[in-house]
Amino acid sequence: MSHPIDPQQPTHDHDHDPLDPTDARIDALARAAGGELRRPAPPDGIARARRTRRNRLVMRTALSGTAAIAFVAVGVVALRSGDDSVTVVPVDAVSTTDVSVPAPEPTAGPTTVPASQPTVGAPSTIYTVTGDPTDPSGTQTLLDPLTGEVVGSSPIDVELAQAAQADLPGGVRSTVDLGDVAYDFRQVVYDGGTLDTDVFTDVDLCGQNVVTVRSAAGSALPERAHVLSVSPDDRYVVTLSSVCPEAGTMGADGTGTSIPFEATLQVFDARHPELAGQTLLTGIDALNVGVTTFSADGRFVAMETFSDQQYRVFDLESGDELDLAGGCSVSGPVYSRFIGPWIGASSIAVVRACADGRQLLVRDLATGDELVVPAPSATTGDGDLRAEVDHAHFDTPSNAWFLLCSTAQQTCWVGHGDDGLVELAEVTDASFLPLGFYPGG
Repeated sequence: MSHPIDPQQPTHDHDHDPLDPTDARIDALARAAGGELRRPAPPDGIARARRTRRNRLVMRTALSGTAAIAFVAVGVVALRSGDDSVTVVPVDAVSTTDVSVPAPEPTAGPTTVPASQPTVGAPSTIYTVTGDPTDPSGTQTLLDPLTGEVVGSSPIDVELAQAAQADLPGGVRSTVDLGDVAYDFRQVVYDGGTLDTDVFTDVDLCGQNVVTVRSAAGSALPERAHVLSVSPDDRYVVTLSSVCPEAGTMGADGTGTSIPFEATLQVFDARHPELAGQTLLTGIDALNVGVTTFSADGRFVAMETFSDQQYRVFDLESGDELDLAGGCSVSGPVYSRFIGPWIGASSIAVVRACADGRQLLVRDLATGDELVVPAPSATTGDGDLRAEVDHAHFDTPSNAWFLLCSTAQQTCWVGHGDDGLVELAEVTDASFLPLGFYPGG
C-alpha cells in the first residue's frame, strides 16, 4: 500500500532520557556511530566549507562526556526498560517478504576514467598534530605532501573541520522527491548519550520506523524499516527490515522487544516502487549492521557488519555479491562511519587485516583498477592502521593520494599511487582536511 507524505510533519525537541554509559553493549553502539549526511564537495573546497551551514536529516552531535555517539538510523540503540534491564534494538534496518527482482529503467553504463589519464591534481597541504586533534586550544602543523616538510601552522578550528567533513560526498538519502514518486523515512536520532523518546511513539518494538511512499501505483516496500536509502542516481532503493515478532510501538518509554529477530536486505526500483524487490541477503543480525551506503554512480551498495569485520558489497545491475575481503577482515577508512567506504564514482577504499599483515585496498568495482598498499613495518597489532584517501583529487585507484597512520608509533605516511611513502614522524593524527572535529562526534 502507498502512504501519503505529510510535509508538515512536526519535529520534536523534548527532554531526553539518559542511557546508562556503563552498559557493556554501549561499546558496540559506538562502532555504528554516524555523522551528518553528506553531499558532493564544492569546487572552492575548504574556503566555502567555512561558510557552509546545513540542516541534515541525520544527527545532532553533542560533545559531552568522554565520547559522544551519534546515530542516524544506522546501527543500534540500547533502551532501558522499567525493570532496569537493557534491551538493544536496531535503528537501521528494513524488511519485506518479497523476493522478486525489480526492473529498473534502462540507463547508460557508468562513466569510468581510464587508468592512463594524467593526474587531476594533488593536495597542497597535509594537516597534522602532535597531541589531541580535537583540542580547540591546540595548533595544527601544515606539511608539504610531497616532501613532508613544514609549510605553516594554524589554530585547530572545530567549526571549520566539521564543515569540511560535511562537504564530503556520500551518505544516506532517506527523504527524496522524484516527482511522481517520493520517499520519506524519518531517522531515529541518538544524541550524545540521550534519546528523544518522543519519536518512539511511531517506532515498532524492533526499532523500525515508518516507511512513507508517495506513488499512484502503490508500493511493494516494507511498511517499516531499520534503514532506507535511495541511490544518488535515483535508480534504486535499498531497505533493511525485519518482521518484528511482537506487535505494537515502543511508546514514550522507548521499551523494545527482547525476542530475537533477523533482518532482510532488499533492493527496489526507485521509480517503480510498486514492483517487487530483489532480496540481496537474509538472516541478518540487525544489531550487527552499521551504515548501508551507495557508490556515487548508484551501481554498488555496501553494508557494514561488525561481528565478522566485513563489508557486504553488491553490484545492483547484476545482483551479484562482490568479495573484497579475500579471506581477510575489512574495516573502512576514516570517514566511512557516515559516508561509507566509497571514493570517486565506483571505487571503494578499505583496510584489510590479513594473515600476512594489514593493507590499504582501493579498488574501482566497475573497471577492476586497484591500488594495494601494505602497512609500513612500524604498524603493530590489530587496528593499528588508520587510513584516509583524498576525495578532492581522486580519479582512479592507481592515481590516489592517501594517508596511513600508526597510533602506536605516532607516525603517519602520505603516499600517491605506487610512488612510495613519505614519513610524517611524531604526529598523532594527519588528514587532508583541517583537524578539530572527529567523525561521529
